[in-house]
Amino acid sequence: MSKDVKERSERLVRNFQKLHVEPLGIGEQVRTRTRSWDKKKWDEIYTSIPINVNAKVEILESGVVE
Repeated sequence: MSKDVKERSERLVRNFQKLHVEPLGIGEQVRTRTRSWDKKKWDEIYTSIPINVNAKVEILESGVVE
């Protein structure tokens, strides 16, 4: 299940990059950790940077719900 979540998430992020949209706020996270933040430069490189997803799935309960 973790592998499936990871693959789907990475595919979703690649689609965001192709569409030049950033609903996950990755740029905002980079901005808070970078002194010389340049919005124009970020917009240029966003579509080509590799973004890896780490997924941890924990099943809390299993069974049938009535």
